[in-house]
Amino acid sequence: MNVVLLSDIHGNLVALEAALQHCRNLYGSDVKIICLGDVVGYGPNPVECLRLLKEQDIEFVLGNHEAAVLNTDFLEVFKPIAAVSILWTKEQLESDQKGRWLDFLRSKNELIRINFDGLNILLTHASPQDPTWTYLNIKSPFADIEEAFESMRDINIAFIGHTHEPLIFSRKIENLSEAEISRQEDIEEGLVASEDISGVPDTVVIDIEQIIPTHLREALCLDKKQYIVNCGSVGLPRDSDIRACYVALDTEKKEIFYHRVEFDNNINVNLLREIPLYGSLLARHFSN
Repeated sequence: MNVVLLSDIHGNLVALEAALQHCRNLYGSDVKIICLGDVVGYGPNPVECLRLLKEQDIEFVLGNHEAAVLNTDFLEVFKPIAAVSILWTKEQLESDQKGRWLDFLRSKNELIRINFDGLNILLTHASPQDPTWTYLNIKSPFADIEEAFESMRDINIAFIGHTHEPLIFSRKIENLSEAEISRQEDIEEGLVASEDISGVPDTVVIDIEQIIPTHLREALCLDKKQYIVNCGSVGLPRDSDIRACYVALDTEKKEIFYHRVEFDNNINVNLLREIPLYGSLLARHFSN
C-alpha cells in the first residue's frame, strides 16, 4: 500500500494542485493521502485549499496556523507578518459558507495514530511529544530529539512537518536481552562494575542519526529503527528548493521516498500582491 504524506500547504493552491496531480499520476487515483497541518496561513487561497482537501477526502491534522485561526490568543507567539496573515485568513474562512470552515477545522485532531501493514505510524504537525508547536530541525538539541523518540513508545515511524525543511531522524535500538548479555560479558571481564539493572526499559538506545533528504536519491529502506520523518512543505519550502515537497510511504516494502514537484510560483505571488496592505510583504515569503 502506498501512502502519501504532505504538509505545510499554507494557502498555496497552485502548489497543492501540482503535488496532488503528481502523486496520483505516480501512485494511482485511489492512493491514500494525509496532510500534516498548516493548510492555511501566509498564502492567498486558504478556502480553496481546504475545499480541495475536503472534496478529495484527504484527512489532515491541525497545525499551529489552524490553532491560531481558531484561538487568536496564540497570535502573540507569531511574528507580526504571520499574525496579520492569520487574521486575514480567519476573515476569509468566516466570510465563506457563513464560517462553516471554522467548524470544519474544529472537527480535526492534533494527531492521528494508524497501522499499515504492521507499521505503527504517528501523524502530527510539529513533534511526537508536542503536536503543534515544537520545532525539530537539524539545530535541535540532542535532548529534544531524544525526548521526541521517548514519547513514541511503540510507534515505528512518526511523520511531521512544521519546519518546512525535509529531514529524517533515526534511532537505532537493540533488545534488552542483547544489552544484558553484552553488559554481563563486560562485568565478567571486569570492564565495568556490577550493579542492579532492575527497572531498565525494554529497549536500549544505541545512537540517533540525521539524514538530509536532499542527499537521498533513492528510497530509504526502513530497518529495525525508529524514525521521525519531516515531510518538508508543499506550499512554502525553506530548504533552498522552491519546488513542492512530499513523501511517499510504501507500507509493504517498508520504504519512503521524497518527491519534488515544479509549479508556477508566479501565480501564487501575483495573487498575494493583490491583497491590500500586506500582500506585497507576504509575497516575499514565496518569491524565488
